[in-house]
Amino acid sequence: MALDQQYEQQVQAWLQTKQVVHACPACQAEDWVILELIEAPVRWPPELHSGGPEFLMVPRGCRNCGYLMFFSAAKIGLHNGLDADRHGHGPD
Repeated sequence: MALDQQYEQQVQAWLQTKQVVHACPACQAEDWVILELIEAPVRWPPELHSGGPEFLMVPRGCRNCGYLMFFSAAKIGLHNGLDADRHGHGPD
């Protein structure tokens, strides 16, 4: 699921308010991109293989070396808008 411009701006604003580091911890570059949302399945109990709950994450990738950081979409405030999108109602 791709981030539209509104979501990308919200992520960038949240990262700024949280003072997330600008320099990549791997290569020290300061060139990042916000990537498509990831829906990671929650594997609890261990026998659950599909159809269970998901954890939405926003990846931020270093354009120089490919280092990735992951942030909770719910913590950023994206979760409600994404649920609405899944049901055919976009954010207002």
